[in-house]
Amino acid sequence: MFARISVANVTSGAVRAALFALALIAVAMPAHAQQKPSPAAVKLAQEIIDLKNAAALFKPMVSGVIERVKLMLSQTNPALRKDMDAVAANLNKVYAPRTGEMLNEFARAYASSFSEAELKELVTFYRSTTGKKSIAVEPQIFEAVLKGLQNWQDEFAEEVIARFRVEMKKRGHDL
Repeated sequence: MFARISVANVTSGAVRAALFALALIAVAMPAHAQQKPSPAAVKLAQEIIDLKNAAALFKPMVSGVIERVKLMLSQTNPALRKDMDAVAANLNKVYAPRTGEMLNEFARAYASSFSEAELKELVTFYRSTTGKKSIAVEPQIFEAVLKGLQNWQDEFAEEVIARFRVEMKKRGHDL
């Protein structure tokens, strides 16, 4: 999934962090469906999102989708590339506010997952020295985890391929 997004010339770290945030939203959605957060809770959640600078993570997503669609459509008729670039530039301006939709959904998910008291504690934490450090190092931690997971997947895939070959050889097939 990440490889397809990087084709859209979006910085991989920002995309990965935004995808992580979207995953958090997806996890929180069942809670969101069960209870509607209070306006105060949503406001606290928005403050947390501001403190964590989540807008910087979500901003590349709109332009990334536009770029991906432009590249897909350009493959069918490369002669239209100049016009496609102009349309994409216009769409980036038109759709830039859509980032706010994602941020609002993120805030509602946060507000649905935590009580107002817990949200206040989170705001206090993220304003603290340790909270600020947490915000600063989270992207590097997440990037390191993703890199480690990619390495693990690659190594595991090699192990699975070897096992497939052994098992298929037992059945009379050479892979």
